[in-house]
Amino acid sequence: MLKITIILVEPENEGNLGAIVRLMKNFNINQLIVINPKINVNSNIVYARAMHGRDLLKNLIKLPNLSELPKYDYLIGTTARPSGDYNVLRICISPEQLRENLKDFDGNIGILFGREGTGLTNKEMEICDCCVHIPASENYPTLNLSHACCILLYELFKLIEIPRNIQNRQANLIEKQTLFSFFDLILEYLNKNWAHFNEKRKINAKRIFQNLIGRSFVSGREAYTMNSVFRYIHLSIKRKKS
Repeated sequence: MLKITIILVEPENEGNLGAIVRLMKNFNINQLIVINPKINVNSNIVYARAMHGRDLLKNLIKLPNLSELPKYDYLIGTTARPSGDYNVLRICISPEQLRENLKDFDGNIGILFGREGTGLTNKEMEICDCCVHIPASENYPTLNLSHACCILLYELFKLIEIPRNIQNRQANLIEKQTLFSFFDLILEYLNKNWAHFNEKRKINAKRIFQNLIGRSFVSGREAYTMNSVFRYIHLSIKRKKS
């Protein structure tokens, strides 16, 4: 079963929070986490905007920082400022692509929204598996937080409400972490044995690989095969060294 959690980083506007709670009720999403809120999450404004979603506020979880987040199979970041190739953290997919990638997925995902004024920092984007951007006019590309949330929730609602014939299981958190661990070992070997492959290149290669896995939502079978290949490479390296 697909389980979706909405995560708001340092929300600053009570009206936006209330509107998002109402939208969550509209689209049958019940789990909300706020990180270090700058507002009173139980204010009259929040309750008034939440309308029939007020019951969700009883289960709202407040956390001091992102390091306290639970583990998700996929953590999806959002941004109004996608990059070209120069910033690999902000190479994005669209809401429609996200929905398509999740159509065969059963598991836990978190959708991470940034601050109303400045969004998510690059450091915060680093913990995300992939990044979603909602295209808008070049003259005014930044959407209000609750409006952006509405568009994403609508796309995800299609996954929740439309019966799905799941045939291909997506890789879970443990399978992805194993994949990253084997890849890290290969990068360490290259870093130590090839002068051209310096620390900066190693960090960049690691981030790009994580982006590729995050955006593609690899299947369990694909992850298993890649893990096998990386394991054989690692064993070959160890034998060569010995």
